[in-house]
Amino acid sequence: MKRNVLFSTIAATLFSLGMALPAFAQPGVLNTQERGAQINVRSQPSTQSEILHYGVGGDWVAVLDVQESDDGYIWFYVKFDGTNAEGWIRGDFLQLRDYRR
Repeated sequence: MKRNVLFSTIAATLFSLGMALPAFAQPGVLNTQERGAQINVRSQPSTQSEILHYGVGGDWVAVLDVQESDDGYIWFYVKFDGTNAEGWIRGDFLQLRDYRR
């Protein structure tokens, strides 16, 4: 339950930030338990949607949108640094960062 509250808070913060500063995306880094593990990037915010490509733990992304879906997860629409690939990833695989690296 605490996890859902945390993700809801993050989602609300990102939404507010997006409304106030639409030109800026929130940076984040993909987070995995195993180094080099792949994270599916999907066409829609659902584990049932098509896998477009994958990211790897440690990849930097720009968070462009956020949505809570029916599966109970918070999903983030991201754009990868370097490749500019885009898609949805589940929130438990993303660690939000501040604007400084």
